[in-house]
Amino acid sequence: MWLKSSWGQNLIYATFCPRLCLILQRGFVMLNHISPAAQVIVCIIPIVALVLAFVLIFFAILWHHREVKLQIKNQNYAPFEFNWKAFTFLSGLSLIAVGIVLTGMFYAMKGLTWGLLGGLIPLSLGIVFVIFYEFLKNEK
Repeated sequence: MWLKSSWGQNLIYATFCPRLCLILQRGFVMLNHISPAAQVIVCIIPIVALVLAFVLIFFAILWHHREVKLQIKNQNYAPFEFNWKAFTFLSGLSLIAVGIVLTGMFYAMKGLTWGLLGGLIPLSLGIVFVIFYEFLKNEK
């Protein structure tokens, strides 16, 4: 038996996970019973994580800048050359794989809806990257 949400969409087959079906039917009511102190902590953790990540990235970029500056001063700086061919091919294949999986899952879950774009966009970007790789392959 399929359980239906308030929007009438098929959510999950009840025999596989009845506990999850019960939670989905109640609309995650249990989340409203969290104490205010716990809610503050849960809200602060991602903010602190983002701040620490940005501080780490800032100091990594600052360290790299100073390292390049010293290399230029000592006259042993060799500029980094990015391999666009490998990047476009690898990211194109990755995006195609992710796009196929997401498109299949979204189509199986909801059919032809606007949500299907969540899989078609990475799929089309991956195809464009692989086509761009084919154009780059002929150069140099």
